[in-house]
Amino acid sequence: MNSARPIKYANGMNRFLTPLPHDIRSSGLFLPLALRFATSFALLVLHFALDMELPKDSTGEWIYVFFLSAFFIESVFESARSALNHNSPFMVPSRPWILLNLFLLCFLVTLLVSFHGVAKAGLSALYIFPVLASAFYVGITTIIGVGILSIAMYALCVGFFNSTIAPVFGHLEVQSSLQPSEQIWLITFTTLLILIATLVVVSIRKRLETLRSNLSKSEAVVDELSSLYRNVVESMNSGLITTDLKGILTSANPSAERILKTKMPLGQPLIVLDAIELSIQKTIPDISYFERTLTTPEGIEKIVGGTISPLMDSENQQTGFLLLFQDLTTIKEMEARMRLSERLAAVGELSSELAHEMRTPLASINGCIQILQNQNSDWTIVEKVMTILVRESKRVGAVVSDFLELASPRELKIEQLWLPKLLEEVEAACDTDHRFADLHLDIEAPQEIWIFGDALGSHQILTNLMSNSRKAVTGRIKPTIKVTTKIHNEKLVLTVADNGIGMDKTRLGDIYTPFRSGFGEGTGIGMSLVFQLTQRMGWEIDVNSEVNIGTITNLVIPFAKK
Repeated sequence: MNSARPIKYANGMNRFLTPLPHDIRSSGLFLPLALRFATSFALLVLHFALDMELPKDSTGEWIYVFFLSAFFIESVFESARSALNHNSPFMVPSRPWILLNLFLLCFLVTLLVSFHGVAKAGLSALYIFPVLASAFYVGITTIIGVGILSIAMYALCVGFFNSTIAPVFGHLEVQSSLQPSEQIWLITFTTLLILIATLVVVSIRKRLETLRSNLSKSEAVVDELSSLYRNVVESMNSGLITTDLKGILTSANPSAERILKTKMPLGQPLIVLDAIELSIQKTIPDISYFERTLTTPEGIEKIVGGTISPLMDSENQQTGFLLLFQDLTTIKEMEARMRLSERLAAVGELSSELAHEMRTPLASINGCIQILQNQNSDWTIVEKVMTILVRESKRVGAVVSDFLELASPRELKIEQLWLPKLLEEVEAACDTDHRFADLHLDIEAPQEIWIFGDALGSHQILTNLMSNSRKAVTGRIKPTIKVTTKIHNEKLVLTVADNGIGMDKTRLGDIYTPFRSGFGEGTGIGMSLVFQLTQRMGWEIDVNSEVNIGTITNLVIPFAKK
């Protein structure tokens, strides 16, 4: 794996692959400290700015101001320490400092309630703030502890400042101003208020823990998938490149740089391959193949090929292009060598078959010449020898002609042909051939349409098929050759069927191979020429055969309206 050369990503992919924080506290504001800082400062300002009148004989103003100042100074100290250590004045501290801050926040609320009057039920609602603030930083047990601490502080505050031993403090006008029943009612009301707040906070905390657990699992899955994605992309031997809709490079794996022999700077136009420009110009399909010949900085030509497809987002909107490509230089060289080897093998095989086909007639001709050299030969023998010479010479000429036509085919002239006339000419050629004399030739009335093809090539295809059928039915009790036509899928299907000896699968697989004649006559090149002509004229051919049942050959021919 290319661990030393990590895959490069644009900003969007980096954001996706960056792990999320494992603890929500690490990125949040520490509320207890922030609340204590803001509250103590605001209360000091309000106290001196408003110059509120206290009840007669009230004491403890200096105690109230002292504790507020102490809270403010302590919060400033903690904020400064956090700013120096973490570059943030209200960063979440360690657990001991969290517990201390929660206690101090409860104490600050108690000071405020005591000074402004414990009989005011609205002030007791302030105790829910320490409970709420604890939800984000401590566990459920500690949250419940904060709630119990708040209840205890308020109960002690009410009991102490309504006793005979407590001095008049702040806005408390009369000692023991509340009856025991009123004190019980205040404590009960505040207890219920704090308990409800605690239950709500505990529920929120449980929900946060569930969300955090699910988030951790999701992060683990995302990290695993991200790692797998990185490993797969970086380990690929194929080049992988992504761009935006304007062809600006957004990512590239190490193999892309290795194949293209160039650096792939992100944010720059992709100029090495021109497939992106083709996509932008809409000159290629959504998913297409491309092949380019490139010249490396060392002057070496390389063939690069692959696919280009749209890059889609989660809403199935195209955001760019994805290129997946490989270095095809070695593969192309191997293909060229294979094609050359196949051509040489084909030439060798054809030469061997041609020599085999020529050997028999040449041997006959050589024997005839030796007989003719004998001056004592009878005239009857001479006439017989001359007949053999003519026949074998024609056979040699036919083999050479067919071989030349197969090896160097003539240029075809594709034109519109009248089908009835073409079949009429083929039927006439068979009627004049004495070898068809004892056969039942059944040519149904053809479709009166025009077809595309070369006149001579079309005639040659049909006569070859008719000749093969004639050879196949030789010796059958009721030899029959039938020619039919029909229209199927806007094309002409011309069928030549016979009830001859048929072919097995092995012989059927070699019918287009030159010099593979299964009959006692002919050169064995006929079906090779038929296949070559059908391919060149845009026709299709399909042959089906069964031993001792017959052969059916279907020609699929495009037709046109004259």
